[in-house]
Amino acid sequence: MGVNLVSAADGLFTQCTDGPVGQCVDNTPPNYTGCTATNELAGTGMQIVGNTLNSCVNAMYGGGTGWLQMSGNVEPGEVMTISFVIWDTSDPILDSVVLLDDFVWSVTPSEPGVQPG
Repeated sequence: MGVNLVSAADGLFTQCTDGPVGQCVDNTPPNYTGCTATNELAGTGMQIVGNTLNSCVNAMYGGGTGWLQMSGNVEPGEVMTISFVIWDTSDPILDSVVLLDDFVWSVTPSEPGVQPG
């Protein structure tokens, strides 16, 4: 996952309101139309509507993917590493958050990838 998810992974960034995305520096940011709902943002602070610093639009402060389900396979005896990494760089006002819930191990083979949960 990354901050450019809107343009990099079509169909994953869905908890938002359609309209301009990003900050306005010299012009109006592009419109995004992949939003489906905002109910999963309730209580996170990302559901608040208003003008953010450095923003030219009156929109929600945040958005997100909604719940995702990630899967992959490991061969018996194989060594694997799982890394959970988050960082916030280059600005003093925009933040990132990850909520990890219901982590489970499964013995059933799966198709590797990410899908809406």
